[in-house]
Amino acid sequence: MSSASWLMVAALVHAVVVALVAVVVSRISGYRNSQRAAQIAIAALVPVVGAVLVLSMAREAVKEPSQPPDSRFDPQGYNGD
Repeated sequence: MSSASWLMVAALVHAVVVALVAVVVSRISGYRNSQRAAQIAIAALVPVVGAVLVLSMAREAVKEPSQPPDSRFDPQGYNGD
């Protein structure tokens, strides 16, 4: 399966889970409408927030490591000797 296919499957699973959450939360009579909306929003947005967090952490990991100004180490000039 290609990565695009996995992404589509994940999006579909997420949509089904959020729809299920919406049905379950709407049947609870003890919740006010604002509580229902908040719980559905949490179920829908937590994976999105997690994805943004992972992407920001990945961006930081890809950046070149900083070197002290007096460092003589040059990773591009290293030839393995």
